[in-house]
Amino acid sequence: MAAEKNRRFPLGLKFSLVIILMISLISVLIVFLGYQNYTPQIIDRYRHASIDLTNAASEIIDWDKVDAYAQAPVADDAYAPCLAALRLCARAGDARYLSVFKPTEEGCVYIFDTDEGDAQLKLGDTVSWETALGSHRQDMLAGKEIETDLEYTEGYGWLLTFYVPFNDSQGDFAGYVGIDYSATQLRAEQGEFITQLALTAVVVSIVIAGILLLVLNFLIIRPVNRIASAANSYLVNTGEAFSMKNSITRLDIKTKDELEDLASSLKSMEGKIQSYLKSLEAITHRADNDSMTGLLNREAFEKRVRWILENDSSRGLFVFMMMDIDNFKNINDTWGHRAGDDAIIACAKAIKSRFRPGDLIARMGGDEFAVFYKTPESPEAIEKRVASINRAVREAPVLDGIGLTASIGAVTLDATRGHDYQRFYVAADNALYDAKTHGRDGYVLKSGLEG
Repeated sequence: MAAEKNRRFPLGLKFSLVIILMISLISVLIVFLGYQNYTPQIIDRYRHASIDLTNAASEIIDWDKVDAYAQAPVADDAYAPCLAALRLCARAGDARYLSVFKPTEEGCVYIFDTDEGDAQLKLGDTVSWETALGSHRQDMLAGKEIETDLEYTEGYGWLLTFYVPFNDSQGDFAGYVGIDYSATQLRAEQGEFITQLALTAVVVSIVIAGILLLVLNFLIIRPVNRIASAANSYLVNTGEAFSMKNSITRLDIKTKDELEDLASSLKSMEGKIQSYLKSLEAITHRADNDSMTGLLNREAFEKRVRWILENDSSRGLFVFMMMDIDNFKNINDTWGHRAGDDAIIACAKAIKSRFRPGDLIARMGGDEFAVFYKTPESPEAIEKRVASINRAVREAPVLDGIGLTASIGAVTLDATRGHDYQRFYVAADNALYDAKTHGRDGYVLKSGLEG
């Protein structure tokens, strides 16, 4: 049983783990969706900025000359001022690089490049399609708008690039404006955003989980624990009355759900158990007790005395008494069996009045009675009790003219030693015989089993 209890997995813990798991999954989903949604939002922000920048750049570029520059890459007087103006435009638009190029079958011929470093593409430099631009070859040759790229490049780091097509004055496709934004800051912002989102999700999850656990505890765990506590502590006394500690009877569950139904079922079950136990108590009482006097019968008395002798070895004295009514046959013959029954009942009451509720008193059959109890009293005190039984029997009310007396034989034994019931019983019976031999209405008290 102890091992089973150690393996128990409380319902509240199960619910808590399920809630925490669900909230954790929701938090992960929130972070994932937030991340997925964040990049498009940032790119869209840059896209709007690129539109303004490309419009400004298109005012600077003479698109009718782009095709001529591409076919014969020779700078004229207008080239240098145009490149300088594009560089100012790029800086004003927070772009890292701004370029103008013409796609051809061989690759992209660069016209302008605002990069002022060693990697600057000069007029007429051609970038083959085998580079990263190769994936856009067909679209660029057709002059289509290219979707935004966010990629990592050696030497440049993370770049966010927009390619916008433009036409010349005749409406023919002339080339592209390419705008590169440094995406290193964007990636840093993404990381910071995800961190903040994750922390927010964790805090919100903890709050939600706490609220859910409180609600769960109030609606389910507490009622379940109350039901379990009432069921586990359901104790029934074996005396005349039935009583409960934390009784199911006082269980008040008003959840208006299956838990309330369960509590009602337990109450119904309790009523059936009570009825059964009362019936069982009555049956047991009839089986163990004499119907006339209510005292234990011979079999029940012997069984209980044997158990005490085998299991109780604490300090004290065991006292075994045997007694019967003097001249009981004369009472029956003279006054009738009804008077004899009254005498037996009166004697039983007299004996019972001299002992505690826990002491064992039995009607052994006919007019013979037995008493067994344990006491810390001295032999002198025990003898006074025996003598008081004689007085109680003499004073017992029966029919007028009937003088009721009894003879008693008693034996005391040290309780710390093991004892055999049969020898104890025979010793007490022999003491009773001695009491009858010495005269009626008296007693003989012996210590030990000798004689």
